[in-house]
Amino acid sequence: MESLHEKTKTGFTEGSLYDQGRPSYTSEGVEHILSILDLDSLAGPDIRYDVLELGAGTGKFTSKIVEKLPESIRYFATEPMDDLRRQLAVNCPTVEIGKCVAKSIPLPDCSVKAVIAAQCFHWFATEESLVEIRRVLVTGGKLVFIWNNKDRSVPWAQSMEDVLSLYYDADTPRAIRYEWKAVVEKYDGFRDHQYKFLPGLTFKGSREFIVDHYSTISVINSLDDATKRKARKQFQNVIDNDPSLADERDAITLPMNSCRHKTFFDTLFAVLICSEQFRSRMSPLFGSTLRSIIILCEQALSTTTGNQSTPIAAQRHTNYTLQLSIHLRNMLVGKHS
Repeated sequence: MESLHEKTKTGFTEGSLYDQGRPSYTSEGVEHILSILDLDSLAGPDIRYDVLELGAGTGKFTSKIVEKLPESIRYFATEPMDDLRRQLAVNCPTVEIGKCVAKSIPLPDCSVKAVIAAQCFHWFATEESLVEIRRVLVTGGKLVFIWNNKDRSVPWAQSMEDVLSLYYDADTPRAIRYEWKAVVEKYDGFRDHQYKFLPGLTFKGSREFIVDHYSTISVINSLDDATKRKARKQFQNVIDNDPSLADERDAITLPMNSCRHKTFFDTLFAVLICSEQFRSRMSPLFGSTLRSIIILCEQALSTTTGNQSTPIAAQRHTNYTLQLSIHLRNMLVGKHS
């Protein structure tokens, strides 16, 4: 599909390998999302689906949420890549599946109660996509983004990210750059509701299993065979040369969040609510003061997120700063939680 990023076209072509190498989501995380969606409170004459999932991939998130939903819930999972979509159909046989991109959703206006994008919004984080998503959502409907984040305060995990970074260029979207956040904040069709970090599941396996995981990442999977072998060797060297993993070659836990030497996934939830647009009525002086505070918050956020070896305490500080910035922006444009 022409609107897809080139790395998407070449990096997400093997559905079975992607499915084997990617983490799932915790039951607690899925239940948290369900509590936010509040599907029963929304209504409209033209609603076709309760939930629309964009970029569903092979169904890692889809399968987890569908098993917790009542059979009456109308769920539509979409995925633009053919091979991933075929695996999605295998993994989620009871779910209605379609092919589309976020900027061209084949549904009428106000026809969906909630839109979910798991581990993918950074690939289509444009105003054009947000306009289209808002078009199909009912007023008050929720747009939810989810990402599994690696804990880069663990030295070997940071070293793996350093290897991965060698293969990224400036044009390739990456969730940890938070460029998607800037796009969301510039668009006024949604009001920011919640940014939240939750611990996730344990992702554990052999050295080859961990290397396979990194190999499913688009910038690696899209490489030619020789360069891909080189990248895999670099990942293997990181594991082999780290003394902390000397006794864990067959049972390595990929660190996503640190908690007393145990490691788990850290999951970021971003929740936006479809809202009506209206002008701010605050005084110019108050608005100017808020803008100054927002600038200070975002400078602090930029400094913290720019440090790829950020410790967990600083990551939490980043979360609080992010939420404060969002709240102030809402006040600035007259959007109320």
